[in-house]
Amino acid sequence: MRKLLLAVIGVALFCVASHSEDEVLKIDVKEKILDNGLTVLVVERPGTPEIACRVFFKVGSANEVPGITGVSHLVEHMMFKGTGIIGTKDPVKDAEYNRRINEIVLEMRGLEADADKNAAKLKELQKELDELRVAQKEITVSEEIWEHYQRKGGTRLNAMTGTDYTGYVVSVPSNKLELFFWLESDRMANSVFREFYAELGVIKEERRLHENRPTGFFHETFEAVMYDAHPYSHPIVGWMVDLENMTLEKALKYQKTYYVPNNAVVVLVGDVKSEEAFELAEKYFGRIPRGEDPPPVVTMEHPQRYEKRVYGEIDTQPQVMISYHAPSIKHPDIYPLQVLDRVLSGNAGPLYKKIVRDRELATSCSCSAGRDKFPSSFSFYGTAKGEVSPEEVEEAIYEIIDEIKSKPVPKKDLERAKKQIRAQVIRMLASNGFLAYMLAGGECMHGWRNLLESPAKIAKVTEEDIMRVAKKYFVKTNRTVGIITQPEKVLETYLTIRLMEVPRTPEMETQMGRMEKFISTQQAGVSVRMDDENIYIEVGRFGLDEREVAEERLKLIEDKMDEMGGMLPFRPRIVTVGDSEEGSGEEDDDR
Repeated sequence: MRKLLLAVIGVALFCVASHSEDEVLKIDVKEKILDNGLTVLVVERPGTPEIACRVFFKVGSANEVPGITGVSHLVEHMMFKGTGIIGTKDPVKDAEYNRRINEIVLEMRGLEADADKNAAKLKELQKELDELRVAQKEITVSEEIWEHYQRKGGTRLNAMTGTDYTGYVVSVPSNKLELFFWLESDRMANSVFREFYAELGVIKEERRLHENRPTGFFHETFEAVMYDAHPYSHPIVGWMVDLENMTLEKALKYQKTYYVPNNAVVVLVGDVKSEEAFELAEKYFGRIPRGEDPPPVVTMEHPQRYEKRVYGEIDTQPQVMISYHAPSIKHPDIYPLQVLDRVLSGNAGPLYKKIVRDRELATSCSCSAGRDKFPSSFSFYGTAKGEVSPEEVEEAIYEIIDEIKSKPVPKKDLERAKKQIRAQVIRMLASNGFLAYMLAGGECMHGWRNLLESPAKIAKVTEEDIMRVAKKYFVKTNRTVGIITQPEKVLETYLTIRLMEVPRTPEMETQMGRMEKFISTQQAGVSVRMDDENIYIEVGRFGLDEREVAEERLKLIEDKMDEMGGMLPFRPRIVTVGDSEEGSGEEDDDR
């Protein structure tokens, strides 16, 4: 359930296999550690005049604590906003705008606790905030870092945030290596988080898009249930409540703590000379002071004692997921688990052949072995076919697991898995960019030298090793099971009293959202409902045989309105609301 790119990197870190069991991967990595603690790795590959450049920091969502979840991802975004000299036409004005915008946002958050009482002040502050944002925009040079690279032939500028590290990516022509060192050292030492709250809004929108995916919330709940203590329990994008309360000060403190030379690695692979690279690293990164050593992640997951189960009703095809706690990337058991992952997977693996093809219980069935810095998981996934229940797919997966535990994997399947691993990695290593990822990610998670030890360890995995780890980890008390079923379609038609009807617009949705809690406290049964065109405020829900009761309630409301002088712009009336599988239909009463 980690980002796909991180999973691919993890595969490479543990799937490097060689042509013989004793052969070690022949990659000539040159390393230099600067006095400030920065690690610089260089692999010289003459040929195409290009260098794959990576700057990785040993920080990810696992380093976050409750209250600041999502800050790693947010900082990644903010690192593209520029520095004191990049990203703005007027650094002095820009700094003043940043300061005042931050003050206003924090003041408004305090006043919003009693929005009605402070409405006038909030309106005044919002006006000033809007004016400041416009003024700052006029002196901001958006994406100037990328423009510097692009003008000099740079390509593939990107970044990613994972659970265990944050990485920044670019490729530059061989003769523009100094540009890379200048820009990235300036970004590490002098980044400016301008337009912070606007970018925070972008992150919150990412969060909403995630929530709107059919199974988005369920997967987050599943992870939160699986991990009682470890920070792998929260999503990389963060919880919305923490994003709503995020401040510039929190983000800057986090960045200053973890974005220091002694917590970073620079990797260069391609048409580069190590001597030149090390000289440039000293010239640019060497001037940045060493930071305090960042605090380690100390809360580890404790042994699970009972099976955990999570159920959810979602309008999607029924699914099952089964996750067993598994060791970290540093544990020797990771190698047989990686091979087992490949034995079970693919069209030649038993998950597909037995559950999808032969028994036709599922449309898909797969597994995934975790490859993380801290103990994570080995997971199975299945999507039920037709009227098959997810529990039936679950039992079929257990049958395959029991078979793995009770008898050796066929020799041909073991060799097939190793050959697939070998072929995949040989293809991957042809890419300078991917090798740079492997080295940077490996250094952040368990040290890049361990990468070179993987081939022999993968090659030595035996049938007995696979049986042993299956018996050790695939036990009932060590697993969390998620079951997704479809909700029953409830067909209902009822009467309600419509108090107000307005066209549906984004602005009106926001206002109604704020009003809903207030109006529901004024009169029991009041609710806000929407369809594609309109927003309705309604009160009461009556059965079709309760029209007289509804009419009595309507009469009371009309009398109350008359006492108020008929001030409401919409005359209340009884309407019939009908729910069906095709959607919601309405019929106004003609009275």
